Amino acid sequence: MSASRALQVAVVAALRGDPGVAAIVGQKVLDRPEPRTPKPYISMGPESFEPLRQDCFKRRVAVLQIDAWTRDAYDRVPCKDLVDAIVGALDQAKLDLAHPHDLSRCDVILARVIDDPDGITTHGIVQIETEITG
Repeated sequence: MSASRALQVAVVAALRGDPGVAAIVGQKVLDRPEPRTPKPYISMGPESFEPLRQDCFKRRVAVLQIDAWTRDAYDRVPCKDLVDAIVGALDQAKLDLAHPHDLSRCDVILARVIDDPDGITTHGIVQIETEITG
């Protein structure tokens, strides 16, 4: 299993298993939701990584974006609550990655809430920076 896939599997499991996140979205933590998936839900966004080589060890610093989606024409608060729940679940989380990968750290580096162009959807963005060996 690739390090990117191992990271995504661990993040999805952590979000689905977190009581605060689950209270808002249930199990709707998806890679690519179908267009008619009812909001609120969480989807996986872009990922980038920088490979690092040190002595005999392979490691990477990866940044993964997690997108939160809510729909309420007059209220951003539901999305803010969801973003805060995601941050609580992932900031400095001890995620178990599939062998042969190990996670050294997981830090939230960005959290923001923006309006979607449709005027009724609010989009939350959480970016985590991780260090993975293996």
